[in-house]
Amino acid sequence: MVNFQLRALRKAARILGGEERLRGVLDAPPGAFARWMQGAEPVPNDVFLMIVDFLADMESGVQPFGSAGETLPARSR
Repeated sequence: MVNFQLRALRKAARILGGEERLRGVLDAPPGAFARWMQGAEPVPNDVFLMIVDFLADMESGVQPFGSAGETLPARSR
């Protein structure tokens, strides 16, 4: 599963213009995000589902969340 998550993360980062942009959209802590991007730690399910929704929206031609500069509401940690 981690390989699929990593591919999804990298694709979302490319679409958004870079890893830092994706990290900002996800409101992810820098350390955890770095571990996700290295494949050293699995992406939390809620975050992974947001990424999958984003990629699905891109495939269907819908303007996905985050592509216009908005950020996600703060998550409880």
